[in-house]
Amino acid sequence: MFDDELLHAFVFGFFGYGSFSAPYWFVGMEEGGGNTPEDIALRLRAWEARGKRALEDVVDYHLAIGVSKHFDELGVLQPTWNKLIRIQLAAMGESPTTERVRAFQRTEWGKSNGISCLTELLPLPSPGMDRWLHFAEHSRLPYLVSRAAYTEHVRSARVAKLAASVAEYRPKAVVFYGLQYLPSWEAIAGTELRATSVPGTRTFARDGTLYLATRHPAATGISNAYFHSVGLMIREALGEA
Repeated sequence: MFDDELLHAFVFGFFGYGSFSAPYWFVGMEEGGGNTPEDIALRLRAWEARGKRALEDVVDYHLAIGVSKHFDELGVLQPTWNKLIRIQLAAMGESPTTERVRAFQRTEWGKSNGISCLTELLPLPSPGMDRWLHFAEHSRLPYLVSRAAYTEHVRSARVAKLAASVAEYRPKAVVFYGLQYLPSWEAIAGTELRATSVPGTRTFARDGTLYLATRHPAATGISNAYFHSVGLMIREALGEA
């Protein structure tokens, strides 16, 4: 069985990686992983041992749970991060070559003192939105009886926390990925996101922050060029081109 007190604290206290002070935020629906109860338990123990931080250092945390392949000399590109990093590099005016993406992932991406914030609407890692680890077999928390109950229970509080954090830290750009989750993104932004000249993107600027919704990096048939164009659109919108 999971430590339910720790699991509940994680659900409402863990928001991802990097720094809230970072100029570029990336918001997804939920992190991948969590294929087994043992994997979930390992992540919970590492989070507790490292101080139950709202945002972790992506490198240090993954090393703590035994995942090093994305940060060693080979630097295996993580598929979702790969595309998001391309957005950020293009937005910063850099050429998002594969080797530059690899270097950024290894040393700059999701760092506690860095320039990116990687956060999720739903806190528990999952191998897919169509899959659900049977938490009811390992936890007595009533809201984990099903994915629907879990989403209903945690969504509003997490939307409110993310919206408040954006208002407090005022990042340059908040990139939401996965257009199928647009209602959640608009709830965080507090406004309707409008279609742009780049197909598959919606945006709105308010209070000094550019909100942008894009296609998901894992969607089929989308080239790196799409994510480069998103980054260039951010750069132009911010007046940095």
